[in-house]
Formats: sequence, structure tokens, C-alpha cells
Amino acid sequence: MAVHSAILGDWMKSQKDHITDVLNSGLHVLVYSGDKDWICNWRGGEAWTQVQPWNHSAEFQNTTYANWTVGNKTAG
Repeated sequence: MAVHSAILGDWMKSQKDHITDVLNSGLHVLVYSGDKDWICNWRGGEAWTQVQPWNHSAEFQNTTYANWTVGNKTAG
């Protein structure tokens, strides 16, 4: 609950411009939404990442999904 309480001030604030700046700076970003999460659904995460403007957005939009494996076992 301490982490949850600490970030309540950011509730419903758009971070769109900050994400663009971070991506354009060359840092890698992980956007994670669990397939069982009904608040942060993965389809919503997929939708905003597809339209996020940044220097390599066209390349990102043309990338296909691939299995993520851990120890030769599909993990996502």
C-alpha cells in the first residue's frame, strides 16, 4: 500500500509527452499489462503504444508479436 499511496498524486495525469521524450532519448521502455488485469488491460496498453509519437514509431508499429521464452518455456 505504501507504493500505491505514494503514486496517487499521478492518478489520471497524462505522461504522453514524457514517454515520447524518454523514447526519443534512446532509453528502452517496457510497457506491461497483465492479461488478467481488468484495470490496466493489455488491449488498452496496446492501443496507446501503437499511436504514441516518437522517432521510431513507424518501425515499432510494423513489428509483429513474438513469443517471450524463459528457459525454453513460453512465458508470454
